[in-house]
Amino acid sequence: MTEASAAQETAADRQRWIWLAATTAIVVGLYWQTAVSLHEHWAKLDQSYSHGYLLLGLAVYFVWLQRFRLAGVTLRFSPLLLVPLLIASFGWLIAELLGVQILAQVLLPVLLLAAIGASLGLGVARCLVVPLGMLYLGIPIWDDILGPPLRDMTVRAVGTAFQMVSFPANVTGYRIEIPDGAFYVAGSCSGLAFFLTGVTISVSYAFLNLSSNFKRAIFIVFCTALSMVSNWVRVGGLVVIGHVTKMQSPLITESHLMYGWYLFAGAMVIMLLVGHLLARRDTPNDFGAEGDERSTSKPSVRALLLVATALASGPLLATAYFATTVPLAALHFAPPVQPSSAATAAWQPDYHGWTANAHGSLVGRQTNVDIDILYYPRQTQSDKLIGWDNHLADGKLWHVQEDPNAIDADGEVVNEAILRRTDGARRIVWFWYEIGGARTVSGVRVKALQLRRLFTRGRADGAFAAVSVACAFDCGTERAVLGHTIASLREDVAQALKTVD
Repeated sequence: MTEASAAQETAADRQRWIWLAATTAIVVGLYWQTAVSLHEHWAKLDQSYSHGYLLLGLAVYFVWLQRFRLAGVTLRFSPLLLVPLLIASFGWLIAELLGVQILAQVLLPVLLLAAIGASLGLGVARCLVVPLGMLYLGIPIWDDILGPPLRDMTVRAVGTAFQMVSFPANVTGYRIEIPDGAFYVAGSCSGLAFFLTGVTISVSYAFLNLSSNFKRAIFIVFCTALSMVSNWVRVGGLVVIGHVTKMQSPLITESHLMYGWYLFAGAMVIMLLVGHLLARRDTPNDFGAEGDERSTSKPSVRALLLVATALASGPLLATAYFATTVPLAALHFAPPVQPSSAATAAWQPDYHGWTANAHGSLVGRQTNVDIDILYYPRQTQSDKLIGWDNHLADGKLWHVQEDPNAIDADGEVVNEAILRRTDGARRIVWFWYEIGGARTVSGVRVKALQLRRLFTRGRADGAFAAVSVACAFDCGTERAVLGHTIASLREDVAQALKTVD
């Protein structure tokens, strides 16, 4: 190889990396809100997704390992990939307008892969499938998908093990009772963090050290299963420790987070030993060698401009939508409901981001029924009707005694919850959502109705509505009062919202 050709190849390699970095920067810059939302999850070191930056580092490392393979790929503009790129960009737009942050986060790696593939070619995109795919292990979609089944399996496994060894424990639902006390297997005890870490380790090891797809699959399944077992041992071990120490062990009275990670570290040693045994009869992944033939093809500036234009379509439309002025809403109750101030109410929902609200009371012979409406004219990632930071109880003065569940109320479905105040007072709450005259108790259906309203009326507004009564004992009498008046109460809510429809 002559010095001139070597210099030409070096310049071509450098240009590829600059173009790759530029495309990534354009995606992150245009979709910065979504990137920031992922950072907020990854920066919480005590949460299930605190390994997010580790995944990002691994993704960058895996791309760098393939630098010689990438150097041999002929760069070419792939116009067909503009189609999935535009679809992903408009999908992100819908997610932004409806305030569905999870969907926006899911689409971010797709946008990046499609943008790189369209501007640099399918050959480059293939090299990035695994590195970018690993980022999904750090996107918070797994709490609802894997959290409940992992929690159920943990309780069943621990309960079965205790039965087999005749351990004095009674398992009822998520509650494990022993003679000296009781344990509650909360959602955070599902072992999701261990599961995701196990998948991360297994996928990384298989990608680096195994070339057989069958062995890769076997290893990943083994590691994920062992991750679940380590959590079962953690929960069961805590119960046993509580029984032996009469609930006095520091692991019971204080934090037991590190106890679980110590157990997982032992499981990880077993994972690596099994991976080593599989790798002995396999060959490491071939990432290309330094002496391989390199391509001197150059990226197209026109291609990058077209890709940047397609990427900007969603964010530009979102900016235009949110730049429009939202008219101020005026919610009013008509007699016989008596309007009053929510600030003086005994209870009010701990919801955030609404722009208009109304509070009133229906005075009755037996008890007064309070009515609350919170109106959201548009949905944003921080201010939306269905959001993680919206709760019935504030967790300070009021607490949820019985979780919400859907019930039939005079032929229509409402969500019912029982709240308890710190002074012992209780309150029964029936609530639902109003979207353009349609009612629902499902957060998923709220988004579907808002999407339809977005296309038909150009806005995705909605309201939270609740009726509540102070109650004692089993709230049976008060439940009957709500049942007898729910039809008129819902009509009162609908009339109050007519001014914004």
